[in-house]
Amino acid sequence: MRGYELILITNPEITEDEVSTITNKVTETITQLQGKVVKVEKWGKRKLTYKVKKNSKGYYVIFYFMASPDSLKEIERTLRYNEKILRYQMVQTGVALAASEAQGLPPEEKVAPREDTVSPPEEAV
Repeated sequence: MRGYELILITNPEITEDEVSTITNKVTETITQLQGKVVKVEKWGKRKLTYKVKKNSKGYYVIFYFMASPDSLKEIERTLRYNEKILRYQMVQTGVALAASEAQGLPPEEKVAPREDTVSPPEEAV
């Protein structure tokens, strides 16, 4: 199983009950496919960068979960046929990040810094 992050943007006109119904459906789909939902964050209504289906705002929901790569098509099918979802994006985050989320580690202990990153230059005095 691999770790994934799923970002949903739903229609801003829907109610909290409808958002809960969508999140429950996605969670249920993931667990039926032998996956594990690690965390669900509801960010609420936010302004979109550009209009999507004539909406300038959207309701954001983020899922962190673990699943097999074979189950992603079924999860996407669930999202694609829901007309209340404006956009979605699923990204692989790696097993280490999802496992640390599952263990409940503080944010600074979740992801080790990459060795190949370059620190910003120090300012001249």
